[in-house]
Amino acid sequence: MMAKKVLSPKSKRDVRFLVLYAIDVKDNGKKVGDVFINNCYSLEPLLALKEIEIIQDRNMRTKSDKTFHMVVSFPHNEIPTTEQLNDIEQSLCESVGLGHHQRISATHINTDNYHLHVVINKIDPDTYKIVDKYRDAIALMAKCAELEKQHGLKLEHWNENDDQLRHTDNIIDHFSGEQSLLSWCSENIKDELEDTLTKASRWSDVHRVLNQNGLKLERAGSGLVIKTTDDKAAIKASSLSRNLSLKKLESTLGPFSSPSTTKSRQPSRYVNDKNDYLYTAFQKHKQEQAKNRKARLATLKQTAARQRLTLRVEHALAREKLKATALSGYLKRDAYKRLSANHKVAQKIVTTHYANERKKAFEQHPSMTFRDYLQWRALDGHKASLIKLRHKQPNLSTTNGITGEGDKFLSAPSKTVDKHGHVHYQYHGQTVRDDGRQLSVSDDAVSVSVKPLVEMAILKYGRDIIVQGDDAFKRKVEACITDNGLNVRLAGMKSPLEDFIDKRNKDREKITSIPIHKPFTEKQTGTFSFEGYRNVRDESVVLLKQRDTMYVKSFPRSELGYYKSLHKGVSLSLNPQHSHKQDNEWER
Repeated sequence: MMAKKVLSPKSKRDVRFLVLYAIDVKDNGKKVGDVFINNCYSLEPLLALKEIEIIQDRNMRTKSDKTFHMVVSFPHNEIPTTEQLNDIEQSLCESVGLGHHQRISATHINTDNYHLHVVINKIDPDTYKIVDKYRDAIALMAKCAELEKQHGLKLEHWNENDDQLRHTDNIIDHFSGEQSLLSWCSENIKDELEDTLTKASRWSDVHRVLNQNGLKLERAGSGLVIKTTDDKAAIKASSLSRNLSLKKLESTLGPFSSPSTTKSRQPSRYVNDKNDYLYTAFQKHKQEQAKNRKARLATLKQTAARQRLTLRVEHALAREKLKATALSGYLKRDAYKRLSANHKVAQKIVTTHYANERKKAFEQHPSMTFRDYLQWRALDGHKASLIKLRHKQPNLSTTNGITGEGDKFLSAPSKTVDKHGHVHYQYHGQTVRDDGRQLSVSDDAVSVSVKPLVEMAILKYGRDIIVQGDDAFKRKVEACITDNGLNVRLAGMKSPLEDFIDKRNKDREKITSIPIHKPFTEKQTGTFSFEGYRNVRDESVVLLKQRDTMYVKSFPRSELGYYKSLHKGVSLSLNPQHSHKQDNEWER
């Protein structure tokens, strides 16, 4: 669990803006789970918002932001109960001295991480003074660590500076859509550097390893930095490994010496996304969008200016015409008022239409980030964009879900792609998420039915699937497959044919007249007695008796008509190719 104070720019320091965002008025609460109101008389969000605004208006002296916006985020697939959520919210607010202040909070369920937005009035409702706790971020994180243990939540805090730097760097990788130099070095040269440091006796040994990868080690201030040869990217050396701190290296290698300038420099192997063909395509698309948007806005501006000019001319002509009439002063003044009112209405219509068209222009030609562009391309089934989005997604723990071979992108009519590259399909009233590793649904959906999930897994992975998660979830999937007669094979689960044979042999222990059942194999040939057929789940099998053994053979549904036409007890002969003929037909 993480709690963070979100600082708003001056242009958005408005409690109304934050509350309307939290309760998602724009999309009619589509991404909102629950809404909570505390320390207000009203239980309706917009009326509670009015109460907060009234209290904030009582303090006219402060120049600080009067609203505290806090986001409480939980790890992937962790959703606390309502009671836990209320206690967490109250405890966090108390930790920053705002426990009795008015607040409106809402949970958002539109991302992989369940999170809570809390909008708090910093103006004390009793004294009308602003409360702004010093070092509130530290107080929030300390309280988070305490609440995680209290409520049995996942622990996800780090105390080591090194780990924090790596975590920060992974965040940069993930949300920028580009691989940072630190993560590249961690993946490609860290192990080699660590081995070299254990054996190195002089600085040239370290410089040699870096130079082979197109990097260089330089002194900066009181420490060391690793740079690319073109000086376009640099990181603090100790952030890659603590053994690369200047103090440790000088204690073993002596005073720092710069790399030799006589040796040829290797070109850097580190390449970020700005050299990627997808990034090039994004830049081109972005320029085209900007060009089209600019042209459309210019056209709209000219049209609006022409319409306003026409209205002014028409209004002036109408006034001149009215001026020339023989109306009395009273009637003329009344006519001028009506004429002016009509002119203002016409101007407002032009302005409103212009604003709406501008909004449409920005929607039709949006300004995208690289991640937005990848999401847009991935939605159309562009595999490379989807892989790019998933490349640096946060490490996800294995949860209840279904996986299999392949990674087929389904052409469902209703689907979305989020910033992590997770595809969300709307299927039979449930949201099925494909994160590239497995298909999964929410715990609430699992409690209702797992049939939509299993059917989607069959469409994506075929008949062979693997169920991951706890035992209760696995049992539920197996029961769904059995109850609905789905023709699917689970890893570790018997096929319909094997299941049928085991069941019949088990019944044979009680009913001795039932012959022993075995699967039909390529070795079986000769004459068999037809004993009927059975539909087992989505599979059809034929029963062929030879002496005291009943062989069970699966067959495609296209042959069902043939077996329906046979009478029980008729003799069938099968050759080594397993084609069959009725004996009486052969005799003819």
